[in-house]
Amino acid sequence: MEKQRNCYVFVYNGYSDWEPALAMYGLHNFSDFAVTTFSIDGAPVRSGGNLSVTPDTFLEALRPESIDLLILPGGMALQQNDPALHAILPLLRYMIQQRKPLAAICGATTLLARNGLLDHADHTSNALQYLQLTAPEYQAAPRYVEAPSVDDGQLITASGTQPTAFAASIFNHFNLLANPDFKFWFGFFQAGAAPGLETAPSFHFFHRRFTVTLAEMLDLVREAPKEIYKDAIAQGMEICGPQQWHYHGFDGHPATRGELRIGLPVASVRPVQGPYHLEATAPLSCVSALHKGAWDKLEQTYCQLITGARMSHLPLTGESREHYIHCDFEHPENNLTLVQVGVHAGD
Repeated sequence: MEKQRNCYVFVYNGYSDWEPALAMYGLHNFSDFAVTTFSIDGAPVRSGGNLSVTPDTFLEALRPESIDLLILPGGMALQQNDPALHAILPLLRYMIQQRKPLAAICGATTLLARNGLLDHADHTSNALQYLQLTAPEYQAAPRYVEAPSVDDGQLITASGTQPTAFAASIFNHFNLLANPDFKFWFGFFQAGAAPGLETAPSFHFFHRRFTVTLAEMLDLVREAPKEIYKDAIAQGMEICGPQQWHYHGFDGHPATRGELRIGLPVASVRPVQGPYHLEATAPLSCVSALHKGAWDKLEQTYCQLITGARMSHLPLTGESREHYIHCDFEHPENNLTLVQVGVHAGD
């Protein structure tokens, strides 16, 4: 992607390297921002995590009018008011006066508070008491907001324990998550978005088997479950849960024929009449997620789970299951479907 905007990240000895990292990675890989690091004098610095960083440039070489976003990470040097870093204050005042986006996290908010740069903006930090303790000059308590991150329209602030919320505020400020690839990637870092690894226990499964392509499944959506419920009751089955679809041998290609098992969990194993089968399923190691909404969006949940498994180096088994917890044909946005993708968890 062609870089058309400039993000500058201030680095200094002891800066908290985890605080801007997610924002920097997202901006560099999914946006038109060029991410550039700078220090006061351009000399290498060592982060709080002992990461050696050689800045791309130095403070006096910057052209403030060309800065589209300035990121200020926290660190003990800022919190303790190290005079060696005071040279950055004119740039910070320029950003505030010109209403150019400035993003500060953790101890960096102390520097802003100490110099009156939070006085006219809603903001947050590690805690209100933290600002009052570390910046006696702070006079903006009425504008303090108890939140992981706050975007006042120009100034973005966050707690040092909330680098994901900090990144989200930056991305949303510039509407960058309108990029579906960016939004999908960032979803793995947001609360509740990462797939869960579990072992689904064995259960008794009354089902019918179909050899079909993905397109041919559509003909089964309403009629096949209706028949299976009717025949399960006719054969004296005690149904223990909602319908499930189990997939074996499908690879995502429309022409591939795989085995689809549609059925119901039941109380016990007993002889059944064809074309049905009744057996105890094997426990399934899987990544899982609850899909809320229409089934034509299930592909997104599968992509999330499969990508998450691959990111975690979990090989796929080729088996997946769908539990249709709630089906609403009139209002598909109310559907609830548990999706499980089989993985080799011990490999």
